[in-house]
Amino acid sequence: MSGQPSNKSEQLVRFRVRDAQRINNAVLAFESSRRGRTSSTLPRAPGGGGGGIEEVRFVGAWPKDTVKQVFYASDTTNTSTAAAMNFLCSILPDPAYRIALVAPSGTTLVLVNSQC
Repeated sequence: MSGQPSNKSEQLVRFRVRDAQRINNAVLAFESSRRGRTSSTLPRAPGGGGGGIEEVRFVGAWPKDTVKQVFYASDTTNTSTAAAMNFLCSILPDPAYRIALVAPSGTTLVLVNSQC
């Protein structure tokens, strides 16, 4: 039987879209509660960014393993913000805005590159 699973543990399970969305919401809610987040969705850049790498700005120091409030670079009014986690490196304080790149990882935004 080519193309068939070799045992029951390899068989596919099919879900209706409604059921898959319900499971997804439950998983996101659980993950969010473990991280102390109040929202189960990632913040989006103004204009409905695609959820990929986003350019952001921030002011001051950003120590490694901490969360920082960042401003989306595409929003010149600084009203669209998000919290991002820095697993990369400690960044020294600077009185001017610094540019960084963040990307989604699960339900969290993480720093992927920054001006040093």
